[in-house]
Amino acid sequence: MGGSKSSSTTTVKRLPDYCEPYVQSYLTRAETLSNEAFDPYWDDPGADPTYADQDAYETAGIAALAARGRAGNTTITKGITLVSAILNGDYLLGTDAIFQDILSDAHDALANAVTVDILPIIGKTTFLVGDLSGETLADTLCAGTTTKYSGRMQAALYNKNYVTGRTDQHQGLQFGVEYASQPFKDAEVLRRAGLYQREYDQGAIEDEYKKWTEEEMARVARLNILGNAIRALVGSQMTKTSPLYKPSPVVSMVGGAMVGAAAGYAVGTSAMVQGMGAGTAGGPYGIIAGAVVGLAIGYFASQG
Repeated sequence: MGGSKSSSTTTVKRLPDYCEPYVQSYLTRAETLSNEAFDPYWDDPGADPTYADQDAYETAGIAALAARGRAGNTTITKGITLVSAILNGDYLLGTDAIFQDILSDAHDALANAVTVDILPIIGKTTFLVGDLSGETLADTLCAGTTTKYSGRMQAALYNKNYVTGRTDQHQGLQFGVEYASQPFKDAEVLRRAGLYQREYDQGAIEDEYKKWTEEEMARVARLNILGNAIRALVGSQMTKTSPLYKPSPVVSMVGGAMVGAAAGYAVGTSAMVQGMGAGTAGGPYGIIAGAVVGLAIGYFASQG
């Protein structure tokens, strides 16, 4: 009885003796480099900061923007008040104090002109007849002159003021639209001030994250140094071939026959117990039949 065999190859890497000092030195240097290399820049006490502080002008500018956004502009605020009054018609009827002062000054000037300039001229005329005095005639002729002409003048001024006010309303409408958007502009200025501050704060957070990432990556780099050093240590190779045996067909056939005979005997015994008779499948016939079947199975199995 013989058996067929095949072979398997095992490769063993060995380090030559003369290389051991160099390898030890190499691994020592790798360990030193792993422990000391890739120190974060920001961890050096003498290194410059990685994120600059805010300049005084920058913080002052942000504060000015915030103040402008919250309080608005004085000139624009006054312009809004004036345009609102014009569009509301506050000056159309001439009831404002400034226009009333103008009317009063005009009336006083007219009254003074009648008293100083007109009355003396009428009183000195030489074409009077009778006992009437010049002063009495002048007073009679000029009675109500100041009131009459003052009323006419005031009516003209009121009309002029109304027409001017209506013109101002039409012209001020465009400014009203512009001024109406000022609250939104103030809000945008205020938001921009907050945005500038948030950008700086966000930059500081990102700088801290980069520091953390650098430190974590430095750990990976240190580990890679040792791993690369170990992977680089490739010594000489020794190949060993070992045979792989498998049973011969004869052995398989004999084993199959023995198993089949035992199975045939067991079947025959079971049949006798159940009253089927000894000649049914048991006894020597069962052993012989099982041996033949097992023999065939063992042969075919050894060929696989």
